[in-house]
Amino acid sequence: MSNMYAGTVWERDRELLHLLGLHYVLLESIGPAWSEASESDEHRIWVQHEQGARVYSSASNPREYRQAFASIAADGEIVSVGQYIARHSREAEIVAREYRAFVHAM
Repeated sequence: MSNMYAGTVWERDRELLHLLGLHYVLLESIGPAWSEASESDEHRIWVQHEQGARVYSSASNPREYRQAFASIAADGEIVSVGQYIARHSREAEIVAREYRAFVHAM
């Protein structure tokens, strides 16, 4: 609660993600306004690192983009948090339970 009131929840969030080996990723498609994303659009992957965010563009550097995609994709597929939790609900519950016990012990 003190982190919430101090506006520093994001710090605890980053610590938890680091402990779990996870990181924030933003996927961006750039194409004509009001149209669905297509393969011809530019695609970008934004990855949060310790030094800040790094962007990988399919238009300006396709090789780095493919490498970034491969590094964040599980078996060639990128899944949302909701999909991940649905697929691994038992494991997510165990992690949440252990994290709550750790936080309450502090």
